[in-house]
Amino acid sequence: MGTLPVQYKDVIAFGVLPEQLGLNIDYKWYEILKFDHSRMLLSESIKDLNTFPQKKQQLWVKLQQMFLQ
Repeated sequence: MGTLPVQYKDVIAFGVLPEQLGLNIDYKWYEILKFDHSRMLLSESIKDLNTFPQKKQQLWVKLQQMFLQ
């Protein structure tokens, strides 16, 4: 995945843009991105999640999809 020095199976990033991780990809918040051997979920910042409960709900739904299904 991009320039991350270690291979990860799952990555959850809060308030981080893909470009900041060295990834040049199209993305949407709360969309599970799949790579060769990894998955990534991008979320808005924790501050935004606390401010907007609907965003927290979107994250929760995707976390369940990512880890419970």
